[in-house]
Amino acid sequence: MKKEILDELIANLSGTSLNVGEVAEKMNFNAEDLSYEDWCYIEDSIFQCENCGWWCESPSWDGLCLDCWKEEEEEEENNDF
Repeated sequence: MKKEILDELIANLSGTSLNVGEVAEKMNFNAEDLSYEDWCYIEDSIFQCENCGWWCESPSWDGLCLDCWKEEEEEEENNDF
């Protein structure tokens, strides 16, 4: 898939909790047409937080966005007392 389309997909996902299929449909293409290389390109640029589901810029902290990671760290610190 063309880099411009992937960059637009990434921009449209960033800061949302939408799924790739929804965004792709709005962009008039089928997410099933994404190749392995396309997914690698997307995952090198953005990831979906395993906790809150928001799409964030890489890097991730164990699959979590910075906000969720900080919350988890604070909870662990509070449980240590």
